[in-house]
Amino acid sequence: MELYTRFLIGNRNRYSGVELSKVSGIPDMAHDAVNRFLAGTKRTPAQLWQYARSMVRRETGYLVCDDTLLDKRYSRKNELAKKQYSGNEHGLINGICLVNLLWTDGEEYVPVDYRIYRKEDDGLTKNDHFRNMLDTAEKRGLAPEYVLTDSWYSGVGNLKAVTRKDWHFICMLKSNRLVSVEKGSYLPIADLPLADRQVSRVWLKEFGPVLVCKLVATNGDIAYLATDDLMKTDYDTLSDHFSHRWMIEEFGI
Repeated sequence: MELYTRFLIGNRNRYSGVELSKVSGIPDMAHDAVNRFLAGTKRTPAQLWQYARSMVRRETGYLVCDDTLLDKRYSRKNELAKKQYSGNEHGLINGICLVNLLWTDGEEYVPVDYRIYRKEDDGLTKNDHFRNMLDTAEKRGLAPEYVLTDSWYSGVGNLKAVTRKDWHFICMLKSNRLVSVEKGSYLPIADLPLADRQVSRVWLKEFGPVLVCKLVATNGDIAYLATDDLMKTDYDTLSDHFSHRWMIEEFGI
């Protein structure tokens, strides 16, 4: 297993059993031996945690969730792969969707859990997997400073699942999420008169009070952040905490 792991880490473009047999340094190693090893090996999220646990400081840091689609367009026989939307390809491809949970302290980035998204097998949505992984993280003694997510995982059910654990979140909100300066009168967050670098307290529909701000990228794209931590009223502090989410985008490539 260590040989195969090092091969995956060191190789940038060729991951086949044939390639491993060429570079392994083991005389007369057959690529069929690699195939047999992979076919007879079953790895689980629990085993991932056994590797990761020593690298995680459970009482601090961030938990970051996102999903990624493993491209299997050339795989003819793979029971886990199916046609799914790929953000990288901007269309449907054959692939395996993983919902990933990453821990970071801002310097180290450690995958601590994952789930394979295949609703037709277990009836679970991506949001179900997200909440299940939060429950598992809590049982393992993790107490993150923040849970960081993009807008896909910022549904009310997910946000409440975080706060029920006495944890805080910082998440992205879609531009049409409804907020109110005064409870009961709602408007899309995109219509909220947010000045540059302004942090405002609003009522997020069906959730409660949050702080929100607007992020403007250099290309003009606009994103909205929200947190239930009502003490973080400084724009730089809020955006700095959330910046640790971006590493999971590279992790998923």
